[in-house]
Amino acid sequence: MSVPSLSALTPAVVDDLFGIATALPDEHPTFIWLVGSPGAGKSSGHARAMLPLPYATINLDTLLESLAPFRVASALGHYLEKTQPESGVTFSSISAYKSRNENLGLFKTYNAHAELLDPAARAQLQPIRDTYSPLLGSKVSADSKLTEIASAAIKRAIDRSVNIIYETTISLNKSGKVKKVQEIMKYLAAHGPQYRVAFYHVYGSVPDVASRIEHRQEYGMPYEEKPYYRFVAVSPAIVEKYIEKNAEAFAALRHMYRKKPEIVFDEWENELNLSRLPQVREFNAEAQLERIVGAYGPMVLRRKRTSSERRKRESSERRKRESSERRKRESSERRKRELLIHQESSP
Repeated sequence: MSVPSLSALTPAVVDDLFGIATALPDEHPTFIWLVGSPGAGKSSGHARAMLPLPYATINLDTLLESLAPFRVASALGHYLEKTQPESGVTFSSISAYKSRNENLGLFKTYNAHAELLDPAARAQLQPIRDTYSPLLGSKVSADSKLTEIASAAIKRAIDRSVNIIYETTISLNKSGKVKKVQEIMKYLAAHGPQYRVAFYHVYGSVPDVASRIEHRQEYGMPYEEKPYYRFVAVSPAIVEKYIEKNAEAFAALRHMYRKKPEIVFDEWENELNLSRLPQVREFNAEAQLERIVGAYGPMVLRRKRTSSERRKRESSERRKRESSERRKRESSERRKRELLIHQESSP
């Protein structure tokens, strides 16, 4: 799903993206916190969570990556980074999570460095940038930022009593608290007492985590059908800090809720699976320019799809959803069989 601007992330759109709309209410639902550093492999923890399908999956990056301004601005930023390495161009999307700008304020990199581009390349990219001109300006802002939109969605999911997995990173603030966790736990106590709660900390070695991050952002994101780029630093010292911060916050939460034995705490070490990493490839400026223009060129953005094209797209998206749900179901059933075999073989 491609969302044109921040304000277009309406509750209905967000509930569809997170699977809240299709998740089934449960008399005794489960809220699972799947926490860990970037690149820890949190998504692979779904099978181990063994929730009944379908369930809601909350992930802030899902919202960010659905936004067309983010995908376009980050694709342009990535192209500048790769083609102008000697100029020190860098693109960061961190500010987007707390921005109220309709375009998330992410075109700054392109605006500041576009003159460095080869004239022929700039002639092709500038019209793409200009498509988002109406979203530029300090007065063009949305009512909510991504973090607020996600928080509101979590509350709607709780109110619907559906099973929830919340994939997120955690860290302690200056007061030694994990604010976003405590706010949601407070809401659960008031509005979702029927929920069972579990915290699962997913972690890995520094080399494994760094490899996942690097492969994903260097060889995965920029080469998707609609390319984008979400940079995370991968030096050993920084990755180690990511891991330590999440582990520290998880330990603090376990201590905080130590008098509530009904809340489950567990940790999983996720070893690197090389077969799941995007294939290493060499950046090709000409091919990447063609990929960006093909995905985001003005004619692509503005041309209305025919009813036949819309039906084909809807059918394709439905098949993808069904395939994803089937894989999750098969993985969950496989895990249950493994547990059953283990229990039967135990003395």
